Amino acid sequence: MSRLLARLRCFWLAWFGRPAAWRVLYRHVWRRRPARLLEIGIGTGERARRLIAMARAMNPGQGMRYAGIDLFELRRPDEGPGMSLKLAHRSFIDSGAKVQLVPGDPRTALARSANALGAFDLVLVAADQDRRSMAEAWFYVPRLLAEGAAVFVEESRDGTGHWRRLSDAELRELSGGPTRRQAA
Repeated sequence: MSRLLARLRCFWLAWFGRPAAWRVLYRHVWRRRPARLLEIGIGTGERARRLIAMARAMNPGQGMRYAGIDLFELRRPDEGPGMSLKLAHRSFIDSGAKVQLVPGDPRTALARSANALGAFDLVLVAADQDRRSMAEAWFYVPRLLAEGAAVFVEESRDGTGHWRRLSDAELRELSGGPTRRQAA
């Protein structure tokens, strides 16, 4: 019965969840059932905790892996809400996912850890990321993508976030190369 309730909650989030801007992400999880999630810019972690819970409910018995890249303590107050690395670790303890948190801006964090992170089914890039750092970080994103992976970027509209899935052509243009992991 609890499995049914969990799936009903997932359905409710996908079609009626708040904030409404996250519904596109919930629907993606509902349809594609990713087990490996990378988030660049985790903010307060609420979005990640909900997506992890939903992905675990949609994939019972399958291990969930989450990686988050954020400035953590280096975040300035004018850069939006955030949390410390220690608090982030604490907030994901009960998630049931294998969690890896990487401190730093997108460019330096991905340059340091892209090869060690592995492949992801779903990559989210928050709107609060430094544009120059993210422009250089796109180079590393294709090597982080599993077959059939999706990349969503948050675009700010009227002060509210709007999530949009990048096409392969857009990803190729941003990264300056192939859009999927290449064999060596």
